[in-house]
Amino acid sequence: MIIEELKDAACLRRIYRQVAGAEQEPYFLLDSSLFDPCLGRYSILGMGPRALLRSRGTTIEYREGDGPWQAWQGDPLTALETVDKMQVAPGIPSPSPLPFCGGWVGYLGYDLKEQIENIPGGSGAGEDPGVYDQYWGFYDTGLIRDQMQGATYLFTPDTAGKKKMKTLVAAAGKKDPGSRPLCRVGTFQASVTREAYIEAVKEAKEYIRRGVIYQVNLSQRFTAAVTGSSFGFYEILAAISPACFGAFLHFDEYDILSISPERFIRIRDQEIETRPIKGTRPRGSSPEEDRRLARELVDSEKERAELLMIVDLERNDLGKICRTGSVQVEDLFRLTPYATLFHLDATVRGTMAPGKTRGEILRATFPGGSITGAPKIKAMEIIAALEPVKRGIYTGS
Repeated sequence: MIIEELKDAACLRRIYRQVAGAEQEPYFLLDSSLFDPCLGRYSILGMGPRALLRSRGTTIEYREGDGPWQAWQGDPLTALETVDKMQVAPGIPSPSPLPFCGGWVGYLGYDLKEQIENIPGGSGAGEDPGVYDQYWGFYDTGLIRDQMQGATYLFTPDTAGKKKMKTLVAAAGKKDPGSRPLCRVGTFQASVTREAYIEAVKEAKEYIRRGVIYQVNLSQRFTAAVTGSSFGFYEILAAISPACFGAFLHFDEYDILSISPERFIRIRDQEIETRPIKGTRPRGSSPEEDRRLARELVDSEKERAELLMIVDLERNDLGKICRTGSVQVEDLFRLTPYATLFHLDATVRGTMAPGKTRGEILRATFPGGSITGAPKIKAMEIIAALEPVKRGIYTGS
């Protein structure tokens, strides 16, 4: 594995514009917009996956390089574990300055839950967005930007990859930095009428009144026609609402844009953590209003109760895969400021029991409780009954 610091490299978004304009193969940008050593220190760009894995329902498809797609029926998370063993990342120098030097990058869609839990009614009886439940690429060539140190590193297994990335970086350095790709977005249309959504909220509140659930996260889909560059659209979103976990994933079939402040799962050695968020206020228009809104959020009995319910849910999820007694809650009711919002959050951390596989971890924790409700399975049943369309990638990870 070759790891090399690149002096005076342009920002990764600017380099990514070069990729988006020239490459036909899948590529990705995991984009940190915040300078925080724990939440958003690194941005990562990768291109040219060595292998691809995707699935819908129990149909799994896998391809290496430019070869044909292979298809079979099976469990999608078992398939992910199987192909993970088939692709071994090149040797990484120790100690390495980078948190990532190759591996699987992709997404898990919310509807993958149907392969984990038996949810009556599926996930919405209406229109399906037509996306894969999961889609992954195995990348071993790319760039990492360390936001704290202001350094950019190249990683690749061979000299051909090194030459390709250096050529890309050099081209981005010569380009006009103001040349953001154009994008036009049409009028957004809701998947449900306002009246029908309010009625669904009333039904959800009745479930709460009867003690069936404590909370549920109802959503609705909005669609709009987009012309021009989808990466240009992403840059607009990132400018309006910078987040610690931004992502732009390009596949042959579609692009995925994500602006998220929430970490689903992080694993380091045998330590596993999740960071649920519940409770929100907008940022104020003055320092005084900012302080008032922040205090209002911290003091809100309702917001604190919502977060506490989800923290208990996440403790239970991690308890399925962690050593007995190792699951702990840190920074409960922590106030975290973002560009446009205040959030309350907490960290739930534990030590994994020996031998736990990635599939077992995902089966125990996916989807995250903060985007379903509590109790999780009952909340997902109510979501399936009240939301008229499938969620697709939304509230996956």
